[in-house]
Amino acid sequence: MKTVKFWVKKLLYVFGIEISRSRPRNINLPKYFKKMLCFQRMFEIIKNVEGDVVECGVAAGYSLLQLSILVAEESKNRKIYGFDSFEGLPDSGDMKHTITDVKYTFKRFNGHFPVLTKGFFKDTLAGFQGKIALLHLDCDLAESYKTCLRELYPQIVKGGVIIFDEYDNPKWPGVKEVIESFGIKVEKDISGKYYFVK
Repeated sequence: MKTVKFWVKKLLYVFGIEISRSRPRNINLPKYFKKMLCFQRMFEIIKNVEGDVVECGVAAGYSLLQLSILVAEESKNRKIYGFDSFEGLPDSGDMKHTITDVKYTFKRFNGHFPVLTKGFFKDTLAGFQGKIALLHLDCDLAESYKTCLRELYPQIVKGGVIIFDEYDNPKWPGVKEVIESFGIKVEKDISGKYYFVK
């Protein structure tokens, strides 16, 4: 039987954190655990809601992996979709990750691999036709939020949840205004994340 210590080390390893006795690393562990607990609370909200899980803004896939773990745990056959340019932010290319990065993240934990769609939101989201129970928006730019909400909000089922990663973050101006322009009144989770139940 595996010990708690074993599972904690394995979970930390998924996020690129290796525990070593010799040299401690400066890492922000609370960030990962707070997000996972927030996601877990959101899954409690959607436990009787049909639909899939969608993330816009995948990066290296850490959040998507957390969502994947929760989907596997609840055993409701939800599909998981991830949308990202995998070229970084438009114009600058900053924060670039590849599909290979995501595969590596999932390989380390053997998670339920999502359906990934590569391309900018304006080119890829219009074709999505599924029902969404949980939408995680981590797309940084106000224009990206506008595109995601315009294309995906109609697919969110009644009782479905949207989680906003940058709602009140001064680093990403205009995001809050875009969200509110859709008539969305957010609630704040104890983790500090903002969300909306349709």
